Amino acid sequence: MATPRALSDVSVAHAHAGPGRKATPLQSAPLSDEKAIRLQPVDDVTCTVGAKNPKRWDLTGIKPPPSELRETRMDPFALFYRDVRELEAAEKSGNPEKLKKFKFSIAPQTSLCHTDQKYMTRLPQFRSVLEQFSWSRIEADGTFPAELIKARLKVLGSGGVKFGYWSVPGGQQSHDTSTYVRNAGDMGPVFTRRSEEYMHGDIMLEKEWPTDIEMWKIDEKNIPHLFFTDEYPPPKQVMPGDVKDWKGWYEWRGLTFDSPAALLMDAPLSVYHLLVDILPVIDTKSTPEKRQKLKIHFLGAEVELNFLPLFSELALLLPNTDIELEVFGKPAFDLVRQARKNYPDSVATNDIVWSYTAPRKCGGGSINIKLHAKDENWTRTTLGPSGPDDIPQAMVGLNAGLDIPFAVTEYAEQSADQAADSLPTMKGTYLKALSPATKEYRQLAKPRDNTITVNPFHRPGQRSLPVVRMPNAYSGFVIPIVRGVKV
Repeated sequence: MATPRALSDVSVAHAHAGPGRKATPLQSAPLSDEKAIRLQPVDDVTCTVGAKNPKRWDLTGIKPPPSELRETRMDPFALFYRDVRELEAAEKSGNPEKLKKFKFSIAPQTSLCHTDQKYMTRLPQFRSVLEQFSWSRIEADGTFPAELIKARLKVLGSGGVKFGYWSVPGGQQSHDTSTYVRNAGDMGPVFTRRSEEYMHGDIMLEKEWPTDIEMWKIDEKNIPHLFFTDEYPPPKQVMPGDVKDWKGWYEWRGLTFDSPAALLMDAPLSVYHLLVDILPVIDTKSTPEKRQKLKIHFLGAEVELNFLPLFSELALLLPNTDIELEVFGKPAFDLVRQARKNYPDSVATNDIVWSYTAPRKCGGGSINIKLHAKDENWTRTTLGPSGPDDIPQAMVGLNAGLDIPFAVTEYAEQSADQAADSLPTMKGTYLKALSPATKEYRQLAKPRDNTITVNPFHRPGQRSLPVVRMPNAYSGFVIPIVRGVKV
């Protein structure tokens, strides 16, 4: 069992107009001193869905200037650190005119197509969440330059040993299987370049986890500690309703809004929100004498493997609850296989890769985290070869057709709507293959409430996407697929 010594982010493509450069309406990739790279109108790629008079942009054949091509080949994060150096130099100069020249927008608002007003009305809500934080920055196009902020904190990069919980692959992609990753050659290194040595969860190839302080890589006063001292005491036992949003969590944890913890804690706190408010599967009446056991299947984990200890927050937030979190997905499968082959004494070879028990003052919740290594992905056979013999109390990820409380998060409300609208069709297709007399048919045929809501623990800031202005944030919206019985 792995014990401590005494955990999505995904990088995005970057565009800016630096000192002495004027931002132009169609910028979509890093500018050099020699040349601006722009998207050109064509007739075969539509801009935003539902737009009035949509313009069309050609995303193929975009190549960076030679100087930036060489730089990104060496380091996919180099451009962000260069921008930070230039920005900080301008700040030190004390000249406000120099600061005005720094723009990190993807595309100015005037160049964008009109979007569905239903979704745009959410923008002030998402913006107000970001503006709480002292490190927030909102560009002219409404986006948040997350990679720039992380570079300024000196936590942007690949490798768990060097960058701890913050380790990311680099390049513009939402997931390992995104179009940009599969077709990297079409877009050029600026859009797709990943660190060649990156591997999800590589820190677990070590013999033990570093301390949480070592893994956070930021000022200790800004860390949501897992191991407490007189200087950093544990939080009080949480009561129902205490932690409903970022403000409540920061206050409960004794943090100020100077802390950038929200840029990582959105993952565990989103899971908390799903378990407590959306599904819900938490028994708030559990006691030390009558503890609740909760088994969760976490599907499709990628960068989350870099910060699994951060899911210990669930143990702090759920008193008198013993959690088993099993992680599914190809990255977890690959990590365990490599560890067993080449790193026999590493954390990833253990049955339990992380274990944590909260202080008694917080309610004594506990969590054990496992990596599923039998299959690359979750399937129904995971529940047992002769039928479901070990059903989890909840699943977080992508699946349908099981009578298990299950929910997912989405970037955009429009995408969430499309997913929810497709569920009846999916159910109808599967029902045709089942006999009405079976238990599976009855479970699948049950009416479901798939009402979409805003996730109060979404990662602060609008994602930097060239032609998207509707609210679009990491874990921005919640779709309940199968709700549990309210407890």
